[in-house]
Amino acid sequence: MHRRLAKKVLSTVKEMMTGAPERYATFWTEFGRVVK
Repeated sequence: MHRRLAKKVLSTVKEMMTGAPERYATFWTEFGRVVK
């Protein structure tokens, strides 16, 4: 279950990077330290 959740989160973040760069920038500013 952990792997599946991690893959889903990563795929969603990748989609956000290409499809909505403004939202990605906001997300990364807020949660980048946690994600790293």
